Amino acid sequence: MLGCDGITILRSDGAIIGYNFFVKDDNVKDKPASELIGGARRRAFAVLCRVVEEGEANCVFIRSSNGSSEHRVKTGVQL
Repeated sequence: MLGCDGITILRSDGAIIGYNFFVKDDNVKDKPASELIGGARRRAFAVLCRVVEEGEANCVFIRSSNGSSEHRVKTGVQL
């Protein structure tokens, strides 16, 4: 699942509640493509990082096609 193209969302009990979808970043809808940073995965990760920062999710993880990975964890949450 983590190797798929798209997003997988899990609850804290491990149940899958979303699989293989993308999110849209309304903050960039009026920007020309030349000003966008990263591809769809990176921009989706940025959107989900904001969801974590707002306290609506505990953690977000990205693994890119080149093998690099990154995560963001809500303050106070231990993984």
